[in-house]
Amino acid sequence: MAKGGDRMDWTQTYTVHNSKGQHRRAVWVSDEVLAQRRQDRLCFRCGASGHAVSSCPYAPPVRPSENKAPVSRVTAQPPLVADSDAEDSEDESLGPRAGTTGKEHPL
Repeated sequence: MAKGGDRMDWTQTYTVHNSKGQHRRAVWVSDEVLAQRRQDRLCFRCGASGHAVSSCPYAPPVRPSENKAPVSRVTAQPPLVADSDAEDSEDESLGPRAGTTGKEHPL
């Protein structure tokens, strides 16, 4: 016991991990592969021998969506800083700016 302090009751605790989304998932396979698994008497879900789909350790596969494009991660980039002289001049390839005649005004 430490000087000047009270003895605290301490009980060991165990952490519990949320397993949602942590299961291994089987891969979606074609009908031909399923037919071959049926013929070879393998698990329909994972293709292994020694168990049936009812006791398969893998989670059911998710059907791939044909309409859903894969999501790519985009990183943000700082905006480009334009040269102040470049903003004032006209780009001849694009023509005059909107609301202007394209002619220089005398001072």
